[in-house]
Amino acid sequence: MSQTFHTVLDLSRPVGGLSFREVFWEKGGSSPDNTSIRLSEAQLISVIKVLFTYGLHYDEVSEEKRPTFMESIKYNTNGMFDIPQSFSGHLLNNLDEGARSQFQKLLEMQHNLKDVLSNEQLMDFVEMELIDPSVSYRKWEYGRYAMDYMAKEFLESVDWKTEQLAIGQNEIKIEEYLYSFDNHLDLFGSELDDHEKGLLLLMSKAKLMEGNTTLMDYILAGDIVQSNLVGLHLRKEQLATVLKTAIENSRSKGKDRGGPKP
Repeated sequence: MSQTFHTVLDLSRPVGGLSFREVFWEKGGSSPDNTSIRLSEAQLISVIKVLFTYGLHYDEVSEEKRPTFMESIKYNTNGMFDIPQSFSGHLLNNLDEGARSQFQKLLEMQHNLKDVLSNEQLMDFVEMELIDPSVSYRKWEYGRYAMDYMAKEFLESVDWKTEQLAIGQNEIKIEEYLYSFDNHLDLFGSELDDHEKGLLLLMSKAKLMEGNTTLMDYILAGDIVQSNLVGLHLRKEQLATVLKTAIENSRSKGKDRGGPKP
């Protein structure tokens, strides 16, 4: 039986560019012409980012709220959707030759900016080339990317070097620390959902055990973020506070550690 191998995404290329709002108003805003126009590469990418984000996360909201959800994605207030939109940029940077050819054909077509979900061929491209990989063989990469991205917000005030030096590479100390940390998450994060505590634990493990995070850890993180992105963003300040408090209270030299024994 033949095996298919997939290269890991190259994240070194920039993924910035135009926002959907900029493209919409560049093309005349609510003008009737915005229902059938050709787009530049940068403009098309901005639309693709919106469609990817919606397609990956629309299950988070009920059907009646999805039109509002789409508008939130288009305007991306407070950077709520930065993670999927920037990740889709990396996916576009790593298209294979066949997908790149399809992308070029899309540039020759006319698209509807007023109702982006009506662009069937564009939707098919996003589904096949971006969303399908992100929920299957690239889910672990989405999880890793999301953890790294969120860690910059949640963990930027934490002195991880101090934690790493205190624990070293001693597996027993690491297990004891994580056991204590998990207990303190329960104590100080009693209002958090299980998936929120799980993600904080995964991020902390990745920081403490650099290079030892497993593929399954990243897949679990990908599942959590794909299903709960909006809630995680809305509660990010609370999550950051609970995380920092749990870390500070897990530093005590073996007091109340319990957990695994040598």
